[in-house]
Amino acid sequence: MADIEEIDIIVWLSHLRDGTNRWGRPYSSRTIETYFRDVLVFFNWLVAHKHLEENPMADLKSPKTEKPLIRVFTEDELMRLDAACDREPKGRSLTQDERKALAARDRAFLWLLLSTGIRISEACGLLFADIDWDMGMIFVRGKGSKERKVPFGKVARQHLVVSPVCY
Repeated sequence: MADIEEIDIIVWLSHLRDGTNRWGRPYSSRTIETYFRDVLVFFNWLVAHKHLEENPMADLKSPKTEKPLIRVFTEDELMRLDAACDREPKGRSLTQDERKALAARDRAFLWLLLSTGIRISEACGLLFADIDWDMGMIFVRGKGSKERKVPFGKVARQHLVVSPVCY
């Protein structure tokens, strides 16, 4: 371990950038950053426990990660998602009214997610009291007990209004 120098780490990072994983695909920038952080923590531990005098990674900066672009749904995909909310009768099926109520609920949930971008777990925790109809905002409790207000669009509003009427 004492023989490892900063240039060795740089060569290793270059090898990761140019190399492929066991499935033959190139390493993602996030994977390389994770490996970098893991090795940095390991060297810090070695220094803290007096196995090394100095960390060879001390002056290196973490590699940058690429921010993936969010793919936008096409009009056709949106139509198919909306159509998937309708339930076809099968076997001992639900009544027409039950299918209609469930479709209204599913559409409200779908369009709420699409218009706000909130996580599914955040949407599952919503109450009708969290909706400010006048402002067009929803009070969301998210990851790590973070709370925020999120605007929702006209289509989501239409489906949210219809959903409770069906129940």
